Amino acid sequence: MSPALLVVPQPRKPGIRAQPISTTGQTPPRTLFTTTNWIGGIDIGPDGGVFADQVDRPTAVVRFAASGGPVQKLGGFIMQSEDYAGSGALLPDGRLLLAGSRQGHVCLMIFEAGKQPVPLVNTPDETAPPAAALGPEEVAFMIGKPAHEELAVANISTGTILRRIKINKTFIISALAATPDGKTLFLGAEGSIWSVPSTGGELRRIRQGYAVGVDPTGAYLLVQFADNTKIRLVRVPLEGGPEQEIPLSGPYRLTNVPIGSGMISKDARLFVPLASPESFFTSPGIVDLVTGRMMRIPVEPYSDYGFMAQSHGGTVTAIAMGLKSTLWRFQREGR
Repeated sequence: MSPALLVVPQPRKPGIRAQPISTTGQTPPRTLFTTTNWIGGIDIGPDGGVFADQVDRPTAVVRFAASGGPVQKLGGFIMQSEDYAGSGALLPDGRLLLAGSRQGHVCLMIFEAGKQPVPLVNTPDETAPPAAALGPEEVAFMIGKPAHEELAVANISTGTILRRIKINKTFIISALAATPDGKTLFLGAEGSIWSVPSTGGELRRIRQGYAVGVDPTGAYLLVQFADNTKIRLVRVPLEGGPEQEIPLSGPYRLTNVPIGSGMISKDARLFVPLASPESFFTSPGIVDLVTGRMMRIPVEPYSDYGFMAQSHGGTVTAIAMGLKSTLWRFQREGR
């Protein structure tokens, strides 16, 4: 690397541009070349040639048995950013609501195996996670540009926006969940979990946390929070009573993928990706919410797993991101 030149990859849609930046600040940045994929690493050779590692993360919706085994690909899925791979919602009819891309913007799409994903609502506004089923016919989600988002509710069947929920605080919502009857919403924001009527109203702080799910029976909240040592889970009864932290155990650990209601089964299991000391990739896993035991679901091939949900019939549906990396050498024309 030249001591007077720093080459850095800069985000650019639809690809990446590489810019040389003078370490003295005397030369303005200029574009050297563009790539179609994310640049994982970059360096300059003695002859001035630039070496770049282009990384592709093909994303698919997959299905597999809760006991493990072969992975069935249900379809590819184009996301605006891999940051959304951990976000999703299980709709009451078993379809998935995922963050796709339309015309260069984030767009919530309904995914159903064997069919093309379709937008949740027909609107020019951005629609984005977090999202949560609100009773049997509605879904709550975020609408609008970042920093100006609002909480909206739409009819799942018609895609009609029914209302926008007014909240008497200005903050960024990172998680959404709802009671099975759809009357109460739970939000993750400002490092806390809050409740609010689904028709709008006053917020009530429940406890520390950044993600939340409601068990299928509506008996308790499962709250995800972090301290200085690890990510934790706590069960909060909705009818009152003491909280109970889940005593997580095993060689695995939770990742930063946010939990949600669709990840919690009726038999008190949480389907969630786990970090393993045995693999570079995150693995699909199960947390027993009674004993706290964390178990890896053995599947092939390896991928990074994001949002997971127990499908109708007992199988697991998940977002899986593969990893393809290629090394490229860029030289000036004429050399």
